[in-house]
Amino acid sequence: MIQRIQTLWLLLCAAMMALTFVFDPVEDLNLNSLLWGKLSWLICFHSTLFSLIALIRFKQRAKQLKWCYIVLGLIVVEYAIMFFGSKTIYHTFSLSLLTITAICPLAAFVFDFMAIRAIKADEALVRSADRLR
Repeated sequence: MIQRIQTLWLLLCAAMMALTFVFDPVEDLNLNSLLWGKLSWLICFHSTLFSLIALIRFKQRAKQLKWCYIVLGLIVVEYAIMFFGSKTIYHTFSLSLLTITAICPLAAFVFDFMAIRAIKADEALVRSADRLR
């Protein structure tokens, strides 16, 4: 498990989403009282959890790949919630409202994409080794 590079990418993806889960990516957005904040919190929690599930599924590469694709979709939904939530609350979307943790889902997206590439390469390596036998 630790020898594979996708383990590192999935750990980094989970860490970035955990940072987004802990710290608020949009300034002055009260997570406890607003529907957008609660939905954002829920999606960050699930994307962190699903990244760790994908990490555990290292022997089942096809299922690991499916979990990674689910995490990619959740990250896209997270950015949509950040955009529409701040647009609903402030009636405008400004980059000045975003904090440094707004970059974390983007980094998680990149790390998850890198994990998907590594899983596909690993699967291709296993298939080529099976062909040689």
